[in-house]
Amino acid sequence: MADKWYSTNGEEFNHTELDDAIRSALDDLRIPVGSVVTVYEGDSLVRKAGDYAPCIFDELASAAGDECGEYGDDWPNCSKEEIKNLDERIKRAVNEWADNYGLHPTFGTVSNVKGIKVKLLDNTGNYEILKECN
Repeated sequence: MADKWYSTNGEEFNHTELDDAIRSALDDLRIPVGSVVTVYEGDSLVRKAGDYAPCIFDELASAAGDECGEYGDDWPNCSKEEIKNLDERIKRAVNEWADNYGLHPTFGTVSNVKGIKVKLLDNTGNYEILKECN
């Protein structure tokens, strides 16, 4: 995955290359030669599938309580270390599954967004970066 993502509107970061975002902005807006536009760059964070795996401990306790009433209230009675161990095993299993089927997320979050002012130089998509803004 790309370390940087780019956006033409500061909200939808759907470009992995600055050139693609600039060409998209110029195409979408039909901007005349000499115009200045702002595209946005941000640091991307794409997590692995296992990072979205739920902590199953609470689900186990809830299901046992639902099925067995108060007899299931204190189950499973385990330490934080044992819970952490179960969470890590589930994450590994989900990541292995996602590896096998190519199902890791291709989406994520963006941070440290900054604007980049760009001037259109001609009708073929050539541009000049004027300045980066925070």
